[in-house]
Amino acid sequence: MAPMFSWLRSSSDTSSLERPLRVLFTIPSFGGGGAERVITTLARRLNRSRFDVHLAVVNNIGPLGENLPADMTRHSLDRKRVSQAAIPLLRLVRKVQPDVLLTASPHLNMLAGLLSPMFPRKTHLVLRETSVLARSLAAWGTGRLLLPLLAAAYRRADRVIGQSKFATQELHDVFSVPWERLVSIANPVEVSETVTPDSSSTASPFPTDSGPHLLGVGRLHPVKGFDRAIQALPSLLQTHPHARLWLIGEGSERTQLQSLAQELGVADHLFMPGFQTDVNRWLAHADLFVLSSHSESLPNALLEAVASSCPVVSIQHPGGTQEAVNALGLADRWVESLTPWNDNWFTRPSPEVRERLIRKYHWQHIVSEYEQLFEEIIGHTNSRQAAA
Repeated sequence: MAPMFSWLRSSSDTSSLERPLRVLFTIPSFGGGGAERVITTLARRLNRSRFDVHLAVVNNIGPLGENLPADMTRHSLDRKRVSQAAIPLLRLVRKVQPDVLLTASPHLNMLAGLLSPMFPRKTHLVLRETSVLARSLAAWGTGRLLLPLLAAAYRRADRVIGQSKFATQELHDVFSVPWERLVSIANPVEVSETVTPDSSSTASPFPTDSGPHLLGVGRLHPVKGFDRAIQALPSLLQTHPHARLWLIGEGSERTQLQSLAQELGVADHLFMPGFQTDVNRWLAHADLFVLSSHSESLPNALLEAVASSCPVVSIQHPGGTQEAVNALGLADRWVESLTPWNDNWFTRPSPEVRERLIRKYHWQHIVSEYEQLFEEIIGHTNSRQAAA
């Protein structure tokens, strides 16, 4: 941890060599966003013989809070917004005395970084960046005013995690995070929880009297670019008059997207069923997953689509998506535009593509990388070897 203001920090620092390392994950809510899903996966999967897992949530709402394991200690900061959570977070960190605190949203990262001088000396701060942040902030006016505060927060962290090489490069270039504090760790994919079209126990959510069925997954927000998918529908309908576009998620753009579909005359082909807890079932039976985002650090939904043997196509955009599609051997699905439509996009990925995904993104590999990182930060690797 950077020494600045170290005199403010709690002096409590008992040895952790005789107990599992205490890790405190903190998320904004239990909503179905990608960051929240990744963190709850990590919290569920960390080795309990090596880690004492705590999970804190700012606003205790959302479906991901259901069915969490009993061997995880949960905390609610009981605030509606991250901006209101400074004092509750500081109190919790001082109470729990974690060896590692990991946060995983831009506002939480900024808050934790700025509070870090007042954390216990033993607490090591890990910030996980979830977006192509500089581009996102620059695109939305006053957001760019946060850049200096974010830069200060990131430079105070013991480690900053990017989900791709693109993300770590941006963190270095924009926020001046030293390379020795940067780590690239991809998102874990719960392959064991995915289903495929051959899974006899999963009924298709799509009607059989229409198709092909295109699927977009994510919050209804401008960065997801769902307007681009809707704008491409008229072209698809020329050759596939019964095609339908399904957008799974909720957000502030619902009304605007519905209005756009009405203007283009495709309202009867657009369906927005809201947030769904069984996304993998939708992915498994969709005819094509469409990624229309303007930027993505690393899209969970695309990886889960491949794990479900769903065909994918992505409009080119800044971030780590191109790294992923290239690693999976799907470079031909990285396109400049959704028009003209290419029927080859509806071809399901080969078993070899899914095997590549399992080798690179399976949750076991990713969780192991996090476990090694946590132990490395506090020097437990050397301690364990010395004890042996």
